[in-house]
Amino acid sequence: MKLTIIGTGYVGLVTGVCLANSGHHVTCLDIDKKKINNLNKGIMPIYENNLKSLVETNFKKNRIKFTHNISQAINYSNIIFIAVDTPPKKNGQPNMNQISKVAQDIATFMTSEKIIVQKSTVPVGTSDFIIDIIEKTFKKIKKNPIKFSIASNPEFLKEGTAIDDFMKPDRIIIGTNNFEHKAIFNEIYSPFNRKSTKIQYMDIRSAELTKYAANAILATKISFINELSNIADKLDVDIENIRKGIGADKRIGYDFLYPGCGYGGSCLPKDINALISSSKDVQHNPLLLTSVDKVNAKQKLYLCDKIKKHFKNKLSGKKIGIWGLAFKPNTDDVRFAPSIDIVKYLLSKGCVIKAYDPIASLSKLNIISHRNYKEVRTFDKAIRKSDALVICTEWKEFWGIELSLIKKLLNTPVIFDGRNIYDLEKIKENRITYYGIGRKKT
Repeated sequence: MKLTIIGTGYVGLVTGVCLANSGHHVTCLDIDKKKINNLNKGIMPIYENNLKSLVETNFKKNRIKFTHNISQAINYSNIIFIAVDTPPKKNGQPNMNQISKVAQDIATFMTSEKIIVQKSTVPVGTSDFIIDIIEKTFKKIKKNPIKFSIASNPEFLKEGTAIDDFMKPDRIIIGTNNFEHKAIFNEIYSPFNRKSTKIQYMDIRSAELTKYAANAILATKISFINELSNIADKLDVDIENIRKGIGADKRIGYDFLYPGCGYGGSCLPKDINALISSSKDVQHNPLLLTSVDKVNAKQKLYLCDKIKKHFKNKLSGKKIGIWGLAFKPNTDDVRFAPSIDIVKYLLSKGCVIKAYDPIASLSKLNIISHRNYKEVRTFDKAIRKSDALVICTEWKEFWGIELSLIKKLLNTPVIFDGRNIYDLEKIKENRITYYGIGRKKT
């Protein structure tokens, strides 16, 4: 099938290349000419495992192409996926400007009947919003209306494993009020739906809410275990034992039950706040969701409290090594990453920071620009002659680094572990002062 994807960000690019890899012919549209030119040269705008090789393979086979020509892309296919960003406003509401612009462009340039598929994470009622914009645009430009229909197909991709998540989905949610759509979506997703029925059909508004609901549950699990870890801290109990004990219960499970210095990324913080905002719009006070968000905001500074207490509030001039800047491993995404809050706090107290991340950066994106902040290319340079190590991201390469080496490189053997990657017995053997999240004191 011929398919059009509008947006070559995280969702759009992964969706486009995975559909192309399954045999469909895909055109990806983006108004950012530089991004499109880079993609045509094989330069990826994001890091994701196996993304570059898949794009190169399908590009050579002419199954995926990239363009900034709006008219060409819209009329390439009768099925258009919208995968543009909906960043949060200050009040938590999603910014719908890009959705609005895409709807206007579709109405302006479409020459035949279209099925418009929402792939972006959007609030309930967005389908009506798109329909209204398209119909108003028809009238504004005095264009005879062309038949179109709307469907919702939310993504459930995890950064770092997005390709596998798309290729091997737990479920494929399709929101549609048009019975004829089923045959079309069955064909689009047939390569991913062979072993068992993955597709779940529902009405559009239910599909829109399903996406928010899924992320809200995941955020709740993280904030719950973080809240519990803070209790464990006060009781001198090791949260790792508690995590294993409750995670073994099949009703609970281990997924997203790892204590740490807070969640970040492009989805959970944004979607929690969007759902809170949507709830308030219909006069509902979402007490649990509000608490989840507050716990996470507090958790991002939890390590900072430990650092301040350890150094008896004398942080000015202290040299701090940071390991990990991305909000999670296997991605370069730093949006809402806990590292940002931690680094900004330490800088505000006069600390001198050297940070290392395998692929992510705060300085290149101008998130952090300070004379006392420097990003280095190796883990050892970050901690050499530093007064403490702070771990913000649990990259696998950090797990295998010998504690004896860390101790040797540091001025003082102190680790503030925001991801609980180290074994307490080994910490004791190496006589390292260690502060984890909900871990027994050493």
